[in-house]
Amino acid sequence: MIVLLPQIDLAFFTAFYTWIGVILIGELYQVHLLVVSFFSFAASSSSTSQHAEQYYKTAHEVGLNPGDAGGPQAHFFERFLKANSDVKDETIQTVRQGYLFTSRLRASQKKKTGKSKRHVHNLLTARDRKTLGIFEIETGDVTYDTFLKVHDLWKGYFREAVGTERTQSAVEALQRSLMKADYTGCHFVVAASKCASLVGTTGLVVQETKNCFRIITKTDRILCIPKKGSLFAFTLDDKLFKIYGSHFRKHGFERGKTKFKVTENIDL
Repeated sequence: MIVLLPQIDLAFFTAFYTWIGVILIGELYQVHLLVVSFFSFAASSSSTSQHAEQYYKTAHEVGLNPGDAGGPQAHFFERFLKANSDVKDETIQTVRQGYLFTSRLRASQKKKTGKSKRHVHNLLTARDRKTLGIFEIETGDVTYDTFLKVHDLWKGYFREAVGTERTQSAVEALQRSLMKADYTGCHFVVAASKCASLVGTTGLVVQETKNCFRIITKTDRILCIPKKGSLFAFTLDDKLFKIYGSHFRKHGFERGKTKFKVTENIDL
């Protein structure tokens, strides 16, 4: 059997496949260009972001704050970034927000670390001590007889620290010494007070606070005598001393810095 094949034009065949090849090569080239462009854009964006972040970091180190929106420093840095690199507005805003967030986060973490370290050294704060009542003295904690030994020690301390000489030249020095002295253990008498029921109260000082003297009576009662509006008196070596409580309304360590003003008449 003889099969007759149609005659194919060789020129048409060559032209057809050449056209197909050109199309395939063109498509591959376009894909290649897209891939190269994408990676180039990613690299340039990363480099630009790094430059922008470096600019903001440098500004923060020299004391400027380019993150203030609408401020002159912010506009200056935006113009500087645009003039020296291909930075887009979106990139500037993203870098600014990211840098400000991380800087504030570091600052807050640093503050928390500092507070925790200070809290380790100060085991109990003043509020904690007050809540626990560490310095509270109640009736029954101490007795008058046991505190007489403290009174004997206080008399020796007062003679040495303040002195009992009352010459005219030593009056000012004596007044300063009275302001600085510690009166824990002193035998007080309330000589005058705006509260009439407190007048004549006597006892040994067991504790001094900013606004009151706590004394223990011979019946072992703990009384809180307010400093304001009270005149206290005590004797030592046959000499009478009087102190006005209103002038002592400070902590013991603060009284040493106070200057006493001499006046003829002093109100309670």
